[in-house]
Amino acid sequence: MRPQRSKARVATSWRSGSFFCARSAASPRRTTHRPLTVGALARCIAREEKASAETSDESFLAGLLHDIGKLLLAVNMPDEYSRVIARVEG
Repeated sequence: MRPQRSKARVATSWRSGSFFCARSAASPRRTTHRPLTVGALARCIAREEKASAETSDESFLAGLLHDIGKLLLAVNMPDEYSRVIARVEG
């Protein structure tokens, strides 16, 4: 399998919301919108810098995954994560 195809599968599974748990403080809509935006912007920057297609794809994937730690906290420690988010946003 070519790397680009496997990256596309990761992006598709992220978009489908398959990483979410009902008890999570993070909603799928809120959590998928920002990474997709960051990924698209990262890809645009890579293209503007005349990066290869592979680098542009990797930039998009990096944008998708840049906040993965927040998702892990939201799923595994939902009460603590909710308190931290409330404090930061409050």
